[in-house]
Amino acid sequence: MDSINELKIVRYGILVTIVTSVMGLVIYDLTYFQMHENSSLEAVSVKSGFGDITLSNTAQSYSISNDIYQDKDLGFQISTPNDIWQIRSMSDDLNNE
Repeated sequence: MDSINELKIVRYGILVTIVTSVMGLVIYDLTYFQMHENSSLEAVSVKSGFGDITLSNTAQSYSISNDIYQDKDLGFQISTPNDIWQIRSMSDDLNNE
């Protein structure tokens, strides 16, 4: 086998890998969106420096899933991986670095 044929095989292999990877990600995103489209999370009470904040509308539509609560008026965003609200203080993140 000469080097030109080997180069063509490698190029086609890389092209096929890229195309199938992108298609797999698109299919995963579409199926994830359909499974979690109507799921809503219950209200959550959060302690902050200003007092208790109750997040009553926790299932806001953001991007492709409903697992992020974002309040542009108050300027904060909370995410919930694995359906459990996880709220971290910025000072904790800065102390770890």
